[in-house]
Formats: sequence, C-alpha cells, structure tokens
Amino acid sequence: MNLKPSYNELLARYRAIEQRVALLQTQSMTDDVTGLYNHRHLLEEIDREVERTKRHGRALCGMMIDIDNFKSVNDRFGHPAGDAVLRRFAELLNGSVRRIDIVGRYGGDEFIVILPETDLRSAQIVAERIQKNIGQEPFDVGDRHIQLTLSVGAAYFKDIHALTTSAFIEQVDKAMFQAKSLGKNRIHAVLSA
Repeated sequence: MNLKPSYNELLARYRAIEQRVALLQTQSMTDDVTGLYNHRHLLEEIDREVERTKRHGRALCGMMIDIDNFKSVNDRFGHPAGDAVLRRFAELLNGSVRRIDIVGRYGGDEFIVILPETDLRSAQIVAERIQKNIGQEPFDVGDRHIQLTLSVGAAYFKDIHALTTSAFIEQVDKAMFQAKSLGKNRIHAVLSA
C-alpha cells in the first residue's frame, strides 16, 4: 500500500490552499456588507497614499461621506433592509469615482474616498457627482422607495510633508461634521493647512 500522495494529489491540495489563502486575504480587507475596503485596510491605504504623495510631491484630497439620518432606515425598516441600502449605496459610490480613487467604509454609515493627484475644485466636482448619483437613486426598502442625502466633507492637503494618516482622517472628518452642522445634504470643502 502506497501512502505517499501522487504529484496530482499534491498539486490539487496546493491549489486548494492557494484558493483558501486568497479568499482569506480578500475577507481580511473588505467590509462584509458593502464589499468596499474595511476600516483596517482603509487605514493602510491612506497611509500608503500619504507616503506616495510625500515621495512624489503631488496633490492629495480626501472625503468623508455620511449618509444623512441613516439610523432611521435601520429603525424603521430593520437592519437587513439597511444592509441592502448600504450595498446599493456602495455600488453607486464606487461607480461615481475614478478607478485610481480608493473607497472604503470607515464605519457605520461613514465612508472615506481617497483622491490621489486631485485638487480641491476637482474633489468638489467628484463630491457633487456622488451626491447627484445617490440623490437620483430610489433605494428599494421592502415595498417602498426612499431617497438618501449625504453630508460630504472634502479636504485638500496643502502641506503634504507634515501630513499623516491621523491628520488625513481628522481633517476629512472635521469637514464632514461641518457639512452636517450646516444643515446636512451639503458638501463642505476645506483647504487643510
């Protein structure tokens, strides 16, 4: 009785392990609900982009997007319906940015978009396109349709040599909260020092 596995058996095991590793790698980077980058991987992407921006001395903008009154969707229609809305929102958000832009779920109903080599005016145009695409979409929730509005904070980072990942998050977060405090369904863009 030969207990040694054959070459084909070893190859099949190896390929199965490779597939499992690839799946685990994807799962470790993506948000389960939206399929976008998750919080942890988003921080890695911000760090990588900040370092790349410093190295090449190019422009960098970022956005934080908050879905206005999203808690009421979960409260009124339930979390499965809220998850369906988030999935569709993520598809629309991803379709509203360039392929080189980086999109992730920061947490709850807050999302970050990293806009490499982008000035503040261009970031505002992207934010307007996102708001328009989301605002025109009727989100199906059971037998009803709801409209979403967004509060968007955009920041252009002028002094890239002093920029850090935490400063990036702090500035886009501050800009987003300013948009919310101005009455929601707004874009607030700032030139960060």
